[in-house]
Amino acid sequence: MSRHHLKPTLNIKENGYLLDGLSCFKRTFKRAMSFHYPEGLAAVCDETGAYHITIDGTPLYPERYEETFGYYRGIAAVRDKSGFFHINTRGEPLHKQRYLWSGNFQEDRCVVQDDKGFFHIDYSFAPLYEERFDYAGDFRYGIAVARRGSCAFHILDNGQRLYGHTFENTDVFHKGFAVTWDAEGAFHVDKQGKAIHGHRFKSAEPFYNGFALCETHDDRWVRLMENGHFKHLPVRSTTVRFHEILDRIQRGEKAALVLRHAEREPIPPGVWGEDAGLNRNGQLMAGTLGRLLGKTACDWTFVSSTVERCVDTCLCLAKGMGAMINQSQVSTTSLLGSPGPFKDISADQSHLTPDNFMDAGFPYIHTGLGKGFRPLADGCRDMMDLATQSMQDGPAVLITHDFFIAGLFDHLGLLRPSPENWVDFLDGVCFFSNGSKLTEWRRFQGLKEIGTC
Repeated sequence: MSRHHLKPTLNIKENGYLLDGLSCFKRTFKRAMSFHYPEGLAAVCDETGAYHITIDGTPLYPERYEETFGYYRGIAAVRDKSGFFHINTRGEPLHKQRYLWSGNFQEDRCVVQDDKGFFHIDYSFAPLYEERFDYAGDFRYGIAVARRGSCAFHILDNGQRLYGHTFENTDVFHKGFAVTWDAEGAFHVDKQGKAIHGHRFKSAEPFYNGFALCETHDDRWVRLMENGHFKHLPVRSTTVRFHEILDRIQRGEKAALVLRHAEREPIPPGVWGEDAGLNRNGQLMAGTLGRLLGKTACDWTFVSSTVERCVDTCLCLAKGMGAMINQSQVSTTSLLGSPGPFKDISADQSHLTPDNFMDAGFPYIHTGLGKGFRPLADGCRDMMDLATQSMQDGPAVLITHDFFIAGLFDHLGLLRPSPENWVDFLDGVCFFSNGSKLTEWRRFQGLKEIGTC
């Protein structure tokens, strides 16, 4: 493209313009705004006042204002000592009204403010409705945000509310949904004003091609799907090594390992295999891991699935640490075993069999929802809460099953599980806590680190 056909662009300081990367018009301004097309006009301000310039930098008219704003559909808002009003592309006033404030024309409507409040006008500069609000925003997809007192809601261009209830705050609709706030935090609503998921976030962005970036109340960034499932953004380092865990525990940090049990006996097709115990190699594996973790010289807490091979993994870990505990000293919970954190015990699960379980399991892990399952994020939150509680008095080991670890991996952004990279024995997640909440999580593959499995 030749230089003749290039259009001026605003510089990074927003006080001048560039053409093909070089300064143009041989000057800068106190303030400059982007050129708006097709008008080819830009709002600027210098020592003489505020006005508009053409694409070659020439003032559009001789008048000077206190403020000028961009052209939209051939109309620009300006302000002089009498107030806000609108001008055409010749710089001529379009009406005699003066407002306390004016926005810009969007979707053939413009929000303005008079001494009674905010409302919208059309190209005839007549009010679209009699109502006055404490705040009103631009229309987008035929819907605008409005406020009355401490209540926020959406309105149509006749001033009527889109739905009957209110929120603490709300934003414009984008891709069919709006970010909205109540006393518990930010979430998304549809055009009936109904929440599309049950989460509440510290902050939330609009959906973009099916995903929205949100920040949880514990300062974690997540990628939210429209179905309500979210995944934590990947951590900088996804794995943790033995020496780091031991060093941080020795420095007084709280840590918990949530792991799959050690190697078990084979499970025949067609059965769930809850009776399958550890094999000899599994006992040795757990003992080896116990010896390594025992270097902390701390008293570890053991929490287990109710399934026997998980309890036995805890006993072998403790033996390797040099702590001769018995089965009664292992705390067991169905949250880590049967039914576990993900099954919806109130729902029909007759369609789930040992042979087809993973056909439904993989889509569930990746999308967060599935027939017969709880929302994945809810189950992961329960496991994370259990880990936080378990490490209150010292480091903890929680022993569970591969499917639950896979759910944690996906939810926490540590790994997208597949048949090719499935959870191995004694793989899991290492959590660190400040005592009240989790501060970090990393993938743990301790025995692979030392070449034991």
